Amino acid sequence: MTDPKVTVMIPTFNQSGYIVRAIKSALAQTHKNIEVLIADDCSSDDTEETVRSLAQNLKDQRLSYQKNNHNLGILRNYHETLLRATGDFVVNLDGDDFFVSPSFIERAINLFLSDPDIALVFGDYSEYNQSTGKSINITNKCLPSVLEGAEFFDLFANGQITWNHNAIVYKRLSATNLGFYWHPEILRNDWESFFRLIAGCRVGYSRSIESAWVHHGNNETRKPELQKYINNYVMIDQVALYIKPIYGSCFAKKWQHKMYALIARSSSIGFLVNQDILGWFRFLNALSVIDRLLVARTIFDPRLLLRLLLSLNPRFYLFTKKLYRAIVK
Repeated sequence: MTDPKVTVMIPTFNQSGYIVRAIKSALAQTHKNIEVLIADDCSSDDTEETVRSLAQNLKDQRLSYQKNNHNLGILRNYHETLLRATGDFVVNLDGDDFFVSPSFIERAINLFLSDPDIALVFGDYSEYNQSTGKSINITNKCLPSVLEGAEFFDLFANGQITWNHNAIVYKRLSATNLGFYWHPEILRNDWESFFRLIAGCRVGYSRSIESAWVHHGNNETRKPELQKYINNYVMIDQVALYIKPIYGSCFAKKWQHKMYALIARSSSIGFLVNQDILGWFRFLNALSVIDRLLVARTIFDPRLLLRLLLSLNPRFYLFTKKLYRAIVK
């Protein structure tokens, strides 16, 4: 495989104001053997006109557009787009996000070619504020370029790895065989799918800011939803069962409990950053059914208490977050 094909999936819904930037960042990649699939989930804005006009002007055969007959929802749209992909590898770039580095895919492919046991490659990313044009770089510290799967699982559960799906390239056939993203009867999402893909394999890491996760007030994934956060625990249990025969019951159980705590903290932060205190209390009440001791540990977590204080002043919160990232980089 000297010149593998990569599919850049761009699922979108009512993102006509951002979609051109996303497409151009994909087509600007230095790895030229790509296809760019626009999966419009029945947008009601002028996304179709915007994309078709761009395609006519660019005349780039690597770009294709398809509009769903009805709204599938974000995860099923991911799933259906993956089934349309023809690349050896895939990366999922939401319609409002964009690639920062034009050599991201090239770096990822070089890592894949260096080790056939690598299931996916992830890089660092930035959080980009659309209204201010400012970015905060989200970087990982002291990671090797290749990690064993068990090492990745452990570091992630300890809160030592951060990633975003727009900075992850993965093997298409492996993903489709695992039923990535969506299932009519089983709870699925992106991170749950990625963990199952990683189990028993290796992970590549690119220490570079590869993509931007854009914040603009209407992000689907930034809105705190109680049921979505509780569903994370079901998926943690699913992954723990999946890795049990691979890494052993002791490892799977420890990972499961550490992930419980990690998700409790990150979910709580989601509510606090959005100043939804009532929503947070409802989350803690639902969490008590899963693990009462975890509720107490979450409430008195000093890092969470600090976040609560910072969330009362959003500007100071963003300043502190940026300062912290600059220090640990």
